[in-house]
Amino acid sequence: MPIIFGTAGIPLRLKERDAISGIECVNELGLHAMEMEFVYGVQMKEEKALEVRKAAEKNKISLSIHAPYYINLLSVEKEKRVASRKRIVDSCKIGSIAGARRIVVHPAFYGKIDKKQAMEEMKAQIGMILDELKAKKIQNTQIALETMGKVAQFGTLEENFTLANEFGMEKVNPCIDFGHLHARGNGCLRTKGDFLEKLEIAGSFGKKYLQTLHVHFEGIAYSEKGEKNHLPISVKDPDFSLLAAALVEKGCSGTIICESPEIENDALEMQKIYTKLLGG
Repeated sequence: MPIIFGTAGIPLRLKERDAISGIECVNELGLHAMEMEFVYGVQMKEEKALEVRKAAEKNKISLSIHAPYYINLLSVEKEKRVASRKRIVDSCKIGSIAGARRIVVHPAFYGKIDKKQAMEEMKAQIGMILDELKAKKIQNTQIALETMGKVAQFGTLEENFTLANEFGMEKVNPCIDFGHLHARGNGCLRTKGDFLEKLEIAGSFGKKYLQTLHVHFEGIAYSEKGEKNHLPISVKDPDFSLLAAALVEKGCSGTIICESPEIENDALEMQKIYTKLLGG
């Protein structure tokens, strides 16, 4: 299929919380991707990462990594910026060994600085990360800045793609979380046209991007401040069938990772909806 589907982490049905078991389970379910969740820290060793890579290749599962949540590249505290950069570099290092190309990152909170200053400071932070990756010869990974769901967070669609355009899509390649966009816009994705508009913005920065999408999707609860929490896709807020129709219309390819509380069941349901639209 032009788009493959997978889980944000190890399928919930598994009692054994091990990446290799997760890869095998994802394959058995008929899914084709898994995002390894390093949200509480990069704890996977290099030897284990190599085993994970072999398991993914054997089972034909595409891997990505979600870097730790404890990242704030715009913190007023210098040591927190340094620690944030290290967590991203460490995630990229293990990702390069495990064969995970996209390293998804929650960038920052604006804090007390305005958006123009935030962009300039973020450019400097990303530049330092890329310099360190080059110095350490960590290759074959992309920093996938995620579109964020709270209005207090750096990470609008335009901000993330401005950074991608600055450094090149081979190095910085955004992750579009449509649930987050919906929440940040106070329920802005209501029609297929709304989804098409977001895809047009992404595509305007790079023609190839829509053929290499990395997407997160989930139902979402929100307020005027943005995201509150993730929900099953059955709430249809936003409605995945509208995104699927937009993706088919635009001829998109890539990966969709399910971040709902029902990761494997909803990933399978999204795959079913999308396949049906393709005529499968």
